[in-house]
Amino acid sequence: MEAVDSGSDGASRSQRRVGILYDEKMCRHRTPDREPHPENPNRIKTIWNKLQDAGITERCEVLNANKAVDKYILAVHGKSYVDLIRTISSKQSNCRRRIASKFNSIYLNKGSSEAAYLAAGSVIE
Repeated sequence: MEAVDSGSDGASRSQRRVGILYDEKMCRHRTPDREPHPENPNRIKTIWNKLQDAGITERCEVLNANKAVDKYILAVHGKSYVDLIRTISSKQSNCRRRIASKFNSIYLNKGSSEAAYLAAGSVIE
């Protein structure tokens, strides 16, 4: 999908492209026991595959995912929450399960921290 942008005097024209982002590392956030859950890697992979099959990714600018920096995340989340998400992947699985049980319908695994930081960084970009 392309748009034409004319400069203030209408003389200069440049084409802008739609950016699209996908990073396989985001798919590492999955249920620890691979039990069914709406928030699973297949939802991301399926959408990406459909976009590729339709040729959409070839018409877009495919962007690299970048991890968010804490100072930007702290603008919308508290420090204790940011600290938890940053360190959750290094905790033992029984500890991650205990923490997840305190929240509504989430799970945490070894890939959760990186996936969260990549997702947040992708929105910031």
